[in-house]
Amino acid sequence: DEGLLTMDERICDAFEEYVPSNASKNLLDTRVRHMLTMTTGLNEPLFFADGPERYKVKDWIAHFFNAEFGHAPGERFLYSNFNTYILSCLVEKRAGVNLLEYLRDRLLEPLGIGNPDWTLCPKGHVHAANGLYLNIDELGNFGDMLLHYGEYKGKQLVPEYWIDEACRKQIDTPEAMNRYGYGYQFWMCRRPGAFQFNG
Repeated sequence: DEGLLTMDERICDAFEEYVPSNASKNLLDTRVRHMLTMTTGLNEPLFFADGPERYKVKDWIAHFFNAEFGHAPGERFLYSNFNTYILSCLVEKRAGVNLLEYLRDRLLEPLGIGNPDWTLCPKGHVHAANGLYLNIDELGNFGDMLLHYGEYKGKQLVPEYWIDEACRKQIDTPEAMNRYGYGYQFWMCRRPGAFQFNG
């Protein structure tokens, strides 16, 4: 709602300095909505936070933009931490502060999450896909906000329409992973209307 980014903007437009001269049409056509639904067209999921590459690759943004995008965006689901990480970097670019600082007064403090730690990449960007350290009460407050469509203690922290969109199936997922589908960074469950963070 603050207008920092839109669902249909192309990721390459925000990171022109990282786009290879021989970038594929698939990469060039990748949009914010594809990052949210894990449908960027990547051939491989790249590395996860605990992989050995985490200690060798210094520039994670460049690593993403130099990966192979063998599928048209929106065509197939492939879970990758890098989709979430690049979105974090996009928010940082637009807001002028990293994701943790951007969320601090808007979401975290109102939820009673005082001063959390969040894993950073070697360049200092918030990893975002994981590594946010919360206690069980803080996580419970976050869940309570989701169950009340973005409202917590009488204050609308996240727009209701966004929770509704994010927490329902946007794309089918492979049966081996979770056959119930995926929303915007949320996994769907067997029970109708149920969703989860899973990682």
